[in-house]
Amino acid sequence: MGAAGGFYFPTGDERRVSSVTFAVIYTLRNQVNAYVSPRFYIGSDKRTYLNTSVSYRYYPYTYYTPGNSDDGFRLSYKMNQLRVDFQPQHEFTNNWIAGGRVLFRYTDNTVTGAAKHVLDSVKLADGDVGWGKHFQTAVGILGAYDSRDNRFWTMRGLMAKMTLTQHLAGVGKYSYGKATFDYRHFFTTWREQVICWQVFAEAAWGDVPFYDRPTLGGEDMLRGINRNVFTGDFLWAAQVEYRIPLFWRIKMSVFCAAGDVYDYSSPKYDKIKFSYGLGVRVKLNDSKMHLRFDVAKGNYNRLPECYLTVSEAF
Repeated sequence: MGAAGGFYFPTGDERRVSSVTFAVIYTLRNQVNAYVSPRFYIGSDKRTYLNTSVSYRYYPYTYYTPGNSDDGFRLSYKMNQLRVDFQPQHEFTNNWIAGGRVLFRYTDNTVTGAAKHVLDSVKLADGDVGWGKHFQTAVGILGAYDSRDNRFWTMRGLMAKMTLTQHLAGVGKYSYGKATFDYRHFFTTWREQVICWQVFAEAAWGDVPFYDRPTLGGEDMLRGINRNVFTGDFLWAAQVEYRIPLFWRIKMSVFCAAGDVYDYSSPKYDKIKFSYGLGVRVKLNDSKMHLRFDVAKGNYNRLPECYLTVSEAF
């Protein structure tokens, strides 16, 4: 059982809408997955953006052997994690943005019962980075160009963003870095229909915990592929979506995506992952936030995946 919600604070500019969103899931086994995310534009010109996320999870997950094939170990484990992520940003003239990041994370990944014998094999074959209790601190920088007309339901404009994050061994257990590149472009066609596409890449190096490796799948990138099944040192992905207004507040979309992951030490190639699907959107407020329901099928999944969430995939 669970709940989700949000409150939005219009600033008079459709491109700059402050918000506070939250979600919580609770199971009858006393498992919890929850977050709250306040995001505020401040200053007289609303060009400084304070993006914060606080999350806690005591929740079951599945470990998969790293790589771009779906064979190898599968191991159920429980993650106990508290995460605080603060990203202040400032938008300069001509749509240029610069910012920083500070991340704190405490994690305890455990297995129980007979799975402990499997964990010994996993550590021997794949390494033990990420298991047990550990604390992490990271700092980072970002730069972007963003000319989108609205952040929640974009109809025209583009966004190009690069980030660099370094996890510090001196104030945490592991030392590793991550870099991302994200490019999105939006075009309006006839009757407010929108064609949009995204190219995304992510790289990681150092002692990267298994749960923080670049991964495909989920509700945003390569919908229809289960998240965390395919992880590696480097990820690339691309997706295209066509968004069509229907009537009242209802819209629909069709989309397709492709991508893959690789390791630096053994860049083995498997078949490229791709997915396709369609979805329905319901406009929730004047800030153009939408409720999103997607059904997607990936070439590694026998059955379609369903997603119900708020905000667009990109």
